[in-house]
Amino acid sequence: MANYARFDQEKIDAALETARRHNEMVGLSKVHAGMDVHSGGEFSITAGCISVTVKDGKVCIELPLGFGKYCLPVPRWIPDGAEVKACLDICTTWGFPTGVKLTVSFNGSVIFTKTFGKC
Repeated sequence: MANYARFDQEKIDAALETARRHNEMVGLSKVHAGMDVHSGGEFSITAGCISVTVKDGKVCIELPLGFGKYCLPVPRWIPDGAEVKACLDICTTWGFPTGVKLTVSFNGSVIFTKTFGKC
């Protein structure tokens, strides 16, 4: 059975609260020169990074906000037992979470990004 790495719930909560504050600050009626500069209301904020160990050529991560548990493959040149960095962005629209974006890096280089939901 896979061991799923989890992100820090306090950082997730802080990111969600920041997204709500952003929506309150820009509001729905901010207009600049006759054009709504905040159309769409989309906002993405980082919710932290964690270290994940590669096992059987994949990394297994539990995503917040009901997006579930996933194992995702890494390139074969990354050995089992290697530590990769997994970073989470929470995507919101009008302050409500609509998706998450996972970015996985090895030795400072991004290996892949994967979105779940709408980002």
